[in-house]
Amino acid sequence: MIKKIEIITNSVDSVDFLFNNNKVTFENELKFMGPITLKFTFKDPIVSVRNHDFTWSLPYESYCASIFTPKLIKLQNNYLVQANITSGSWHIDTISKRVLYWCFNQNNQRPITQYKGESNLRNVITVPETINLKQLSLLFTKGNGIEFSRSIIPFSGIICFTDHCDFDTLVNLQTLRGFFKDFKIKTTKGFFLNQFSKRKGNVSYENALEELSLWKKDGHEMAYHSITQSLRKPEQAFKEFEEFNPVFSASTWIDHGYQPYNLSLSSYTTGSFLKRISHLKVKGVNNFWNYIDSGFATNGVINQLNPNHFTLNAYRQGIRVHSIKKRLRLIIKNIIFHYYATPEHIDNYKSLASSFKNGFKIKSIKAVLKFWKHFTFFLKEILSIIFKWKKTSEIVYPLAKYTPIIFKTEDTGFLFQTLEMTDFVNGMSISNLDVLIKESGLCILHTYFSVQLNYHEGRLLLDDKTINPHTLDNFKYLSQQLSNQQLWNPTLEELSRYLNGFFNLELDINSIGDICEVSNTYLISRKV
Repeated sequence: MIKKIEIITNSVDSVDFLFNNNKVTFENELKFMGPITLKFTFKDPIVSVRNHDFTWSLPYESYCASIFTPKLIKLQNNYLVQANITSGSWHIDTISKRVLYWCFNQNNQRPITQYKGESNLRNVITVPETINLKQLSLLFTKGNGIEFSRSIIPFSGIICFTDHCDFDTLVNLQTLRGFFKDFKIKTTKGFFLNQFSKRKGNVSYENALEELSLWKKDGHEMAYHSITQSLRKPEQAFKEFEEFNPVFSASTWIDHGYQPYNLSLSSYTTGSFLKRISHLKVKGVNNFWNYIDSGFATNGVINQLNPNHFTLNAYRQGIRVHSIKKRLRLIIKNIIFHYYATPEHIDNYKSLASSFKNGFKIKSIKAVLKFWKHFTFFLKEILSIIFKWKKTSEIVYPLAKYTPIIFKTEDTGFLFQTLEMTDFVNGMSISNLDVLIKESGLCILHTYFSVQLNYHEGRLLLDDKTINPHTLDNFKYLSQQLSNQQLWNPTLEELSRYLNGFFNLELDINSIGDICEVSNTYLISRKV
């Protein structure tokens, strides 16, 4: 059944394994914390994969079976092959058709953001997990595989809102709360603890406790959005971070701005990231977000479990409704922040914008020269994509490749990735909601419900008291699908609590050769 197994780290070596009772196991208890890939070469070709949408599909290039997608394939000899645990990601060699890769600790597989230096240069690192080879196995059966629902509504789609409170006022909070109550929609609602803001009328726990308590009463989850809206001096900021008292039993933390105590401004390698996590866990926090978006939502870009939603071509198709000028601006931004997503490209983009402003508004010769330097780099990178558009436009964004929507470590609790949504007309279109239903999809949305900036086309609020009428049909349809149990709308805490079962899941082969669960989780399952 298995021709060869190789282990790929810094080199490629064959590894000893046993094939007994339709189960592949490893003899040596080897532990790894660095990048490792297991390469399985089967005697028979792989003819089908169980996809993220719980359908059988032909093997395809961007196939990825991570934590929440069944690690289940079919061979030409009619055997099903399934992993015993959910860790890592499965990928297929579509050329050989006999090779399966099981990958761990790859770049961007478990990503966190860390801003560095005075300019807050963005770096993304991967949080490693310890891999014990002896705990991994492949299960073979001519009977049924088994798959598990990601939703408490069996195999439904999932839409989870996490809202940033940057633009909240007392009046628009009241408007939004009434709107969500009418449509029976729940959010994970960010709030500032202390009142210190550059925005007039901005609210916090300190000055709007009564209103925020009503959100909690309505079933919304309250989440810390750092401590204050604006930056205090570092000494005072860290003092507030160390001394704040837990409120609302809040279990979710969302980084805001460049607050010095943010997770994104700490270092995983020196341990300050874990120290801040540890401090927050003492306060009852178990879910953490630090500036990781898989992409920007638009029509056709919604399901974070589907890597093919996160390509330049998918995004280009979704923004066709906009003017040429806006389409150009949006696609360039996606190229820089999502297609490349490197510190060099993002820093060059910011420097280009800054030097443009200084060079052409202040008339600085030095800034003009700096502008042309950045512009040359920028133009070269853009043209390299355009000239190879057929290929480059289908490449999955690096931060979406492994679909790291939620991952867990012993030290950190749950780290989650979001999909940014500011356009509720196109991003939350009826067709997008239908895609979530059809694909049993999942999205954790990064929203600004209260924003009223004019360039945010498709925003939810036109002013503090007025809901954008162009968004109403979408929210009415969402409410209907929630009522019909076609979609699940959990808070982040509810979602992470249910999905925790995937991290404890273990399968095995029973005495009659069927794949079965031996971990006794509460996850909803079915044979396939």
